[in-house]
Amino acid sequence: MLGLARTISDGQTVAYFQDLLMEPRSQRHGTGEALLDEVLYRTRDIRQFVLLTGAEPTQSAFYESRRLVETRDVRPTLIDQLARCCHDGFVDADLEPALVPELLVADLSRSLSFWVGLCGFSVRYSRPEEGFAYIARGTAHVMLEQIGVGRNWVTGALESPLGRGINFQVSVPDCSHIAEALRAAGVELFMEPETKWYRVDDHAAGVQQFLVTDPDGYLLRFQSSVGRRNIAR
Repeated sequence: MLGLARTISDGQTVAYFQDLLMEPRSQRHGTGEALLDEVLYRTRDIRQFVLLTGAEPTQSAFYESRRLVETRDVRPTLIDQLARCCHDGFVDADLEPALVPELLVADLSRSLSFWVGLCGFSVRYSRPEEGFAYIARGTAHVMLEQIGVGRNWVTGALESPLGRGINFQVSVPDCSHIAEALRAAGVELFMEPETKWYRVDDHAAGVQQFLVTDPDGYLLRFQSSVGRRNIAR
C-alpha cells in the first residue's frame, strides 16, 4: 500500500478529512494529490469539507492547491483549520471548473506522454476514435484533441508553435519535482525556476514557478506558493 486517506462524514452536511498517510517512497510522486482529489470528488455534494493540519507552509500550500482555504473565525494557533464550504461563501464546492481549454494537438499519444507521463496529469476519460482525451491534475483540467481526427473548430491556420500569446498557469504543491522530471526526460525549459512576488491588494503573494512548452508549443507555467507577506507602506 502506498497511501491511505480517511474521511468521516454524515453524507450530507459535513465531511471531516481525518488522515492522509503516505509511505515515504510514494511521497513527491503525486500519490497524495491523487488520494485527496478522489476524496474531494466523492464529497463534492457535501455542504462542508473540513480538515486540520500543521501550520507548516508546505502543508498549507499542498491543501490550498486543491482550493481549500484557511478559516479565520478561530484564534490563531499552531493548528490551521482549512475548509471547503459549499454554500457559505468560502469557496465553490463544485470541483468541476467552469472554464476548460480544449487544445488541438498534432499527436495525442505524444501529448499524453508529456502531460500525463511527465507533468502529473491523469486521464479522466477519453474517446480514442475521436482522438480526444480529458485530463486533469487537481482542479486544473484540459481537453486534448488530435487535429484531423474528430470535429475540430479552427478559426485560422494552425502554425507552430500553437497557442501563441497565452500561457496556462497550473498550481501544484511543489513545481520543482515537475521541473526535475522534465529535465530528466531531456525537455528544455522555456524559463528556469524562479521565485517571484506579486502584489495582491495590500500584500504580496510569493510563488516558485517555471515555464515549459508542450510538444505543440503551448506554454505552461507551473507554480507553487511560497507564502504571503505584507507590503511596506
